[in-house]
Amino acid sequence: MKSKILIKLLQEADPSGELEVVVPTEEGNVDIFFVESKAGYWDGSYHVMERDWSNKYYNIIGAQYRSDGVKLCLKTISIQDALFSNIDLPITVVDTFLEKTMQKQVDEWREEAKKIIKESFDEYFEKFKKDFIPKMLKDDLKILQPNEYPIGYHNVMWLVRDTKKFKPFDKRHYVTNENQEHLCQGDCEVIIKTGLFEPIKREKYTEWIFKGKV
Repeated sequence: MKSKILIKLLQEADPSGELEVVVPTEEGNVDIFFVESKAGYWDGSYHVMERDWSNKYYNIIGAQYRSDGVKLCLKTISIQDALFSNIDLPITVVDTFLEKTMQKQVDEWREEAKKIIKESFDEYFEKFKKDFIPKMLKDDLKILQPNEYPIGYHNVMWLVRDTKKFKPFDKRHYVTNENQEHLCQGDCEVIIKTGLFEPIKREKYTEWIFKGKV
């Protein structure tokens, strides 16, 4: 469906613009997290339904598999998903009929998320100690992040050889080259949370200094 048609249908269904928009999934009627544009081939081809818009009822008259052009993707997020990003996320059940059942479900999701997050972090931490730290020390690499981001901000860290050549962004993109490697979410999380590194603010960037003990 074209975005202009979707906008029109939303406006017709809710002229006030105040209703919550949800997407039915296996996890229930979940919220929309964000909208992004991607190349048509990214993450696989996409489905396009051909419509007879004069038909007010079932109007599908054909379909296409496509991978060309650009597509808009609606990224959904459930309460269970959100707990993996913030285990202490406040969750309110706004329905007295559902309150007892859903509050119990939320508590179960929270405990499950805690267990999975801990197991995943512990496993990643062991790999980090085995592979990342020896490489960093052997090649005398530095961990840097631009000063425009606060301490603790994920996904803005780089492993750098020559700090004088450090250039984190090229317009909208992360810069990765022979001088610097953009660190993944797991590496950033270990660096921030384990206490093995201390952030020292320099003139143009913050350097995460290894304290020398694992």
